[in-house]
Amino acid sequence: MPISTISGATCRRYAKSRKVYVDTKHERPAAPNTVRRELGCLEAALRYCVKEGYLTQAPKVTLPP
Repeated sequence: MPISTISGATCRRYAKSRKVYVDTKHERPAAPNTVRRELGCLEAALRYCVKEGYLTQAPKVTLPP
């Protein structure tokens, strides 16, 4: 997915669709804190890319409550 597609809507869609597979037949939603941490890591990576000059600006990453 290109960086230009990151938006509040895509972050919310990711959080809603995030599943953890318990085994090969069962899945359950990921904990809200897990999704928040994953999106926080994405936000930190984007800020790092701006700092290093790979991007001119980072898109806003919307974190779940």
